[in-house]
Amino acid sequence: MARLIIAGASGFLGTALTALAHERGWDVTHLVRRAPRSAREILWDPAAGKLHAPQLAGADAIVCLSGAGIADRPWTPGRQREIIASRIETVTLLADAIAQLPEADRPRVFASASAVGFYGSRGNQILTEDSPAGHGWLAEVCRAWEAAALPVADLGVRTLQLRTGHLMDRADGLLGVLLPLYRYRLGAKLGDGHQYFPSIWIKDHAAATLFALEHDSLSGPLNVVGPEPVPFEVWHETLQDLLGRSSPLPLPTAALRAMGAMGEELLLASQRVVPEKLTDAGFVFEAPTVRDILAAAIAGPYAT
Repeated sequence: MARLIIAGASGFLGTALTALAHERGWDVTHLVRRAPRSAREILWDPAAGKLHAPQLAGADAIVCLSGAGIADRPWTPGRQREIIASRIETVTLLADAIAQLPEADRPRVFASASAVGFYGSRGNQILTEDSPAGHGWLAEVCRAWEAAALPVADLGVRTLQLRTGHLMDRADGLLGVLLPLYRYRLGAKLGDGHQYFPSIWIKDHAAATLFALEHDSLSGPLNVVGPEPVPFEVWHETLQDLLGRSSPLPLPTAALRAMGAMGEELLLASQRVVPEKLTDAGFVFEAPTVRDILAAAIAGPYAT
């Protein structure tokens, strides 16, 4: 049985990854910031730089999904510092711990979360893993986030940066916030709706992560998004159709831009991202289209 260590296991992504990994026979251990309650928990404190490296020995894979929420609070200067620090500190601590291990005890693969924010706003341009970084604060965060994992690759450990799109599950994430509004006919098209909105069902994200861990041919950045990106207006209309609820309410571009960088980069950015490396490697999405993604997400939370 392969051993998987997950940092950020209590979050949205980590909960889904843990559930699917258990289903598929992985032996899962969590890094926790409280007193461990079982042998499958390891204490760490990223802010204090504390992690007993020998406890990572023998893991086949380590996945870091830790990081303060991007969309749950306004981007005050303090929140921006927290968003950056919570990502860089966790990846750096794991990289340092892996470096302390004898080569034979290091994981076969290390995966760290990233985001499609890496690409900035790029209009209708199709974005693959080979596309260069874009502009904006989120792009800067993602570049620094991914760079923090590079020392692990320098050790000869296969390393992945999971550039994640908008995660779809009715219990959490953006859909968890918007679904009640749409049910009451209060869902709104964001701006003109022409911006590409890369999304993925949460279970497909977990499956893609495990697929990447298991396939030695995959390394470096990996776009973890659905294979058929659509503009937000299509996403909006599809959700309305699935719910049988229509709404004439628009949310004008000017109103979103009044939110500053948060509105501009989270809600108006156009990112036509495709999962080229995953599809070329043979990964099959359970929910490939936007209709499939939303229908699966609405049907019920994958993991709680």
